[in-house]
Amino acid sequence: MRQGQPRPDLFQASFRVDGDTEQCGNVLRDILDLIQEAGAAGLPRVGVFPRGVTAIDRHVVEVSVGRTQ
Repeated sequence: MRQGQPRPDLFQASFRVDGDTEQCGNVLRDILDLIQEAGAAGLPRVGVFPRGVTAIDRHVVEVSVGRTQ
């Protein structure tokens, strides 16, 4: 039996970012910095989906890190 800090195999999250594309980029940068600092295994998968009727005023960001199988 191995003792120590458990490490999840998979982390998935979805964020709503209000504001323009520049603000979304700042949030993405912060999220990716946190993933790097945590030493997550594997490359993160990130999807960005702009939302808005007449102009883009928010984004949905989906992040997945780790094994999916």
